[in-house]
Parts: sequence; C-alpha cells; structure tokens
Amino acid sequence: MVSGGDRRADNVMLLEKILSQAPDAPSLLLRRDVYAEDDHPSLIRDVLAAANADAGSTRHVLFGVQAMGGRIHVLGLESDALDRFQELSQGLAELIEPDIQLTPILAEAHGKPVAALQVSGCTNPPYTLRKGVAEDMRTGACWVQAGGDLRPARRADLERIYARRAAVPAVPVEIGLNQDPGCLQIQLDVPDTYRPPSQRARAKLLSAINANKAAAGMLGGEDTGLARLAHARIFGADEPFVRRGVDTLVEQYNCTTDEYSDADNYYYYEQQAVKLDFTIRNNEPAALDGVEVELNLPQVPGFQVAERLYFDPAGEGSEIESRLAGYPEVDKGAGRATVNVKLGSLAPGIAQPLFEKRLRLHVGPEMCGMKVAIKYQLTASGLAKPIRGRLKLVFRKQRP
Repeated sequence: MVSGGDRRADNVMLLEKILSQAPDAPSLLLRRDVYAEDDHPSLIRDVLAAANADAGSTRHVLFGVQAMGGRIHVLGLESDALDRFQELSQGLAELIEPDIQLTPILAEAHGKPVAALQVSGCTNPPYTLRKGVAEDMRTGACWVQAGGDLRPARRADLERIYARRAAVPAVPVEIGLNQDPGCLQIQLDVPDTYRPPSQRARAKLLSAINANKAAAGMLGGEDTGLARLAHARIFGADEPFVRRGVDTLVEQYNCTTDEYSDADNYYYYEQQAVKLDFTIRNNEPAALDGVEVELNLPQVPGFQVAERLYFDPAGEGSEIESRLAGYPEVDKGAGRATVNVKLGSLAPGIAQPLFEKRLRLHVGPEMCGMKVAIKYQLTASGLAKPIRGRLKLVFRKQRP
C-alpha cells in the first residue's frame, strides 16, 4: 500500500522531471493559471490538443508556470486555483474518445504549488470530443497544436495524424540528440584546435632559443639587457625574467608536452570541445524500472571521447571532483569508447537528459566532412528485449 507521504514524494520527483524539459517540447502545454471554475471547454481543448500532439504516449498540461529564457519558470498557484484544478479535472476522461487516462498531479516546485494534468495512453489518435460541451465544442470536435497555438483540426491535420500512426511503429523508448528524443542526426562544426597551450608555449620557447642564439652570435656571448628585452617581447612584460641559457630552453622545449598535458586536456575537452546532449523519453504508459543505457562511439585520430571532466589547471578543481560532477562513466578500449549510465526508474512521457553533464568530444580537423555513428542499447526490467538504435553526427567542412 502506498502512503500519502510516498505519493507526495513521487509527485515531487515526477514534477521535477517534467519541469526539466524544454518549454517548447511537443508533449507539454504551459499555463500561467487554472481556468475559471465554469470554463471546462478551455481545459478540454488543452487535453485534446495534447492528446493529438506528435509526442510520446504521455503528455502533460502544466499550470502555474511559464516559458522564460528557454526554461520553464515556476510561478505557483493560489489555493483557490488548486481547488478549481481538482474540480475541473473530474470526469474529463469520459468526454473524450477513444479512451485516454487523465491523472491530476499536485506538488510543490521551488517552494510554490504547481498542478499538472497527465494525459497518457495516447496511442490511438485522433482524439475527439465524445459529446458537446459548448457551442464551439460540439460532438466530434478535434483540436491540435499549431505553432504554439491551439485550433480546431483541419483535414490536413487529420491526414497527418493518420499517416503518422500508420507509418511510424510505436517505439517504447526514444533516445535522441540535443533536447529532442526524436532527433537522430545533427550537423556540427569542427572546432578550431590548432593552437593548444603546449603548442603556444613551444612557439615562445623556440623564439627564445633563436633569440639567444642570435645574440650570442652577434655579441660573442650573453648580454643580460638584450636577453631581458627579448624575454619581454616573447613572453610579455607580466612574466618575470629568469636567466636561461640555450640548453635550459631546449630542455624545457622538449618537455613541453608533458608539462602542459593538463592545460591541453582542458583546451581540447572543455574550451574547444564538442559537447553533446542526449535526451531520452519513455513512450510506454507506465514507468520503466532498472533502465540502463550503453552508448558505443568510435575512437579514431581526430575523434576522442573525454573520460572525465577537465578543470582549468589554473583553478582548484581536482580529478576526484570532476568524477563527482555528474559526468557519465566512460570506458575506453581499442578503437572504441563505451559510455554507460544507470537511470533507474524512467517516468512515462517525459523527455529528460540522459546525462547530468554533456558528453565531451575532442574533434580535430581530420573530421571535416566526416560522419560518425553512435550506437546505443537500452535495457529495462519492463522490456521484453533490449532497444537498439543509431545516432549520427555529421561534421561540416570548415568555412574558408
């Protein structure tokens, strides 16, 4: 038996996942407030439009929120609005055909009350009004979303719905790129990685070596004043002058790669990295438990996956801290990298990030005009067999 406290905790967790989605996700409708207590037609329009959207089998109508800065901002609801929400939600499912399931959700987010109406079992569109409730909401009315607005369905809308239902097999769980679980391919620019810190340091040391050799050749020996001028020109006036001979500079030049390895990693895997978002959505009507995802990526010259987060070596971050920062587990082998993540329970109908931190890639100039396939496998206790798929990265040729 589930206690009231457990149910409230579950609602809070579910609401957090819903709010983590992009505000323009097709599975969401955002409303600042609840409609007036006698305004059933407006809520029915919302439910019909949500049920007919091109999304997973579960969608949500949220109350007490708004889109702001690319995120869902919580406004909260007054107590009378919460009472209206509960009253308006009663008996709605009986007015819609084919059958769907409507589940009211009440919880707090950021200390403010929020309500959501979960619309699930949306596997047999189009959904229409079973009986009339208003002059403009007669029996058979069908509503859809179009460009962020709601409107009555047109013939073209119905044709798209039937074509979508016939052509696209139901996928229990979708995994896609960026914030779209249906996005299977993206184009990316190859970043400029021609000047890592070690190369810049080597260039300065080489200039210093040549300057010392030239001074010695002209003057027949070392001149401290000339050395200071050369140092300021090459390394800048802010770096203190230290007298170094040619042999010392050559030794430093040969050790540059090791000395700057942390700075180079930060440059390749953070400053100039390609950072990938992956999004997952459970299209099943119920939650899936024991969800695990494995990604397989190639490892070739010019395409490397970061095994961890790299902090600025001038800062105070450590390797241990980077591993605690939510970066996925990466296992590298011969010619491949495997990324594993255990999600546990996956609520229905919610598009959520696959990782806490985006996957970091070092992409070199060798990848210009190339394509990379990312294979994935998903397992869960509620699935009869693993779900396998493929995502594709297309790297554009650099512009002149």
